Amino acid sequence: MPVGAGTSDVVTADLNGDGKLDLAVVASGDGSAGSGRVAVSLGNGAGGLGSFTTVRSGGAPTAIAAGDVNGDLVADLVVANSATANVTVLLNSGTGSFTATATLAVGATPNDVALDQIDRGRVLDVVAVSETGDFVKVWPGNNNGTFKAPVTTSVSNPVSLAVMDLNNDHMRDAVVASAADNRVRVLLGDRTGRSVGARVHRVDRLHVVLFSKRREPIPGAPIATPMRSGFVATALVIAALLVLALGILPGISLDVALAASLRKG
Repeated sequence: MPVGAGTSDVVTADLNGDGKLDLAVVASGDGSAGSGRVAVSLGNGAGGLGSFTTVRSGGAPTAIAAGDVNGDLVADLVVANSATANVTVLLNSGTGSFTATATLAVGATPNDVALDQIDRGRVLDVVAVSETGDFVKVWPGNNNGTFKAPVTTSVSNPVSLAVMDLNNDHMRDAVVASAADNRVRVLLGDRTGRSVGARVHRVDRLHVVLFSKRREPIPGAPIATPMRSGFVATALVIAALLVLALGILPGISLDVALAASLRKG
């Protein structure tokens, strides 16, 4: 399905409240400040998708995430925009149409964005990385489509991230890929959006171990793949998490054990 020039990221979510997954894709156009678009296609629940409708985002969008940021129980969208160095907040009308209501200033080259419950509240917060700015920013949500002032953590050349509880303390942590030095940085959270500790690893070999809902390893796992690029390895870790989160592999628990052959350094 044609979307537009410069397609760079995609997310699935129920965008119109019918219980079926829909699709939102970002396209940068010619890369100028006014050419970025988000294309939305509503699913029919049988693998079919409707025609795309578009809404303007910031310049040269690079990443997108979906989640309810204003408490109306329908998924909204946030988009990281490289050319305009910000994140656009797109609120959902409830029918799959969107309106840009806010922009969050990130810094140069915001390559990735996520929505998760980072601070002590039970509402979604925005997390974004700035590659050339060398930091990760967290904007705590107010559950009404607005956000508090950001909390910043210094990270060298971050290009992508995943958010999860890595140490079973019921607080959200972040794994950040740093392309410049082939490192993965693990940022342990303290429920304020700040990092209480950072562990830096070089990725040499990736192991993905999937567990069934009975906590038994699935036949054929683990899968060990030699990696010469820390960025590639981290991308595969994040891709594996997305596969599970989207339910692409039926019968597999969302409780997945992902272990990378990591070397400190």
